[in-house]
Amino acid sequence: MTKNYTCFIGIDISKNWLDYHCLQKDSSICSGRIDNSVNGINAFINLLKQENILLEQCLFLAEYTGGYGELLSGILCSYGLDLWLVTALELKLNSGLRRGKSDPVDAYRLADYCMRYQDKARLWKPRSETLEKLKKHYIQRKQIQKSINGLERSLDELTQGPNQTLKEELNKNIEVPLGALKTALKDLDKKLEEMIRKDTFLNKQLQLATSVPGIGRTTAMALLIATAGFTRFDNAKQIACYAGVVPFSYRSGSSIHSKAKVSKKADLRLKSLLHMCACSVIQVPGELQDYFNRKIAEGKHKMSILNAIRNKLIHRVFACIRDGVPYNKSYNHALS
Repeated sequence: MTKNYTCFIGIDISKNWLDYHCLQKDSSICSGRIDNSVNGINAFINLLKQENILLEQCLFLAEYTGGYGELLSGILCSYGLDLWLVTALELKLNSGLRRGKSDPVDAYRLADYCMRYQDKARLWKPRSETLEKLKKHYIQRKQIQKSINGLERSLDELTQGPNQTLKEELNKNIEVPLGALKTALKDLDKKLEEMIRKDTFLNKQLQLATSVPGIGRTTAMALLIATAGFTRFDNAKQIACYAGVVPFSYRSGSSIHSKAKVSKKADLRLKSLLHMCACSVIQVPGELQDYFNRKIAEGKHKMSILNAIRNKLIHRVFACIRDGVPYNKSYNHALS
């Protein structure tokens, strides 16, 4: 960041309240607890003004907590204030050895982290209204699909015996709720399609993404949400890292020397969808099927090849979005 901040405010987010701690030049200005509500957050902003803190020179830092932090993010954004959201894992890996835990202590640690790593700050930007609605509907879709899979898997396990009457009874027990869930899933899919169709920008991006062989609408939609309409990342490699399909080497001295492997720090849902895309595209005659067969003949491991194909798919989608043209194998997309 090029902006010079003079005050660093860590906010620990809970469902009902927010703990805050303000640091300025290694000294604490104020700390306390406020309600996680519109009135509480507005009162907090007024308190900072009363402390003669220049809000335009403040950098706020909070841990990403999903829905619990949305009110805070929205209000700070409405005031035009700079907010930095970090994941719990990022904090853990960069905060050194820590003992003990409490909300006030966490707020201080956030403020201290904010001050020490201000040059690495990535300011939070609100998603478009359509993209935010799309994200929440998509999350709900995953939850419904998970419930359907759970019921069907449970039924399959319970009906392994030879008793046909019991099978029919067990099937009847979940017939109504399973049918309702499947109906809800279909209705939700229609709503998602309608939301994208009404948004010219997202609809164009979806069309470009699905022009890549192997990328279906579900995966394209997941990519749109994960990348905030392909605005969250600067290049395809960053998206591939986020999806967990980029192998990294692990070497140190003479004792640690393992093959390059992908990291578990990834969006596992997106990674799973890309894996299904890769498995699907190699079943169809074409460039990627030829690539897969050639690498198998060379003795490469199957999963390593599939991972390379997942990476290729991401680069192709990104190139199409960047250039604004549908995929065409005769067109030389730059994969940067």
